[in-house]
Amino acid sequence: EFQKEHDRTCMQCDKYCEPGSCVDHEGCNQCKPGYYRSRRDLFWPFLCVQCSAVIPGCEVCEDGVFDQQPPICLACSNGKPPVDGTCLA
Repeated sequence: EFQKEHDRTCMQCDKYCEPGSCVDHEGCNQCKPGYYRSRRDLFWPFLCVQCSAVIPGCEVCEDGVFDQQPPICLACSNGKPPVDGTCLA
């Protein structure tokens, strides 16, 4: 597990990070395939449930995440959609 520094909540490294790539207070140095590390110190896992067969990117995101352009899955830890691809406090 690692602890997110901004709010002291814990996340499971082995679920989202490649083995040996978890750093406390930082999260994944290398994410597992299908996961994405966000900008602005909000280390939140993003999962694409179904990739697009037409364009590179995601067609269906995991529940609770938002579709962005280009088509990736992005969610903010506060549950709000990102603004210009960045999570706001």
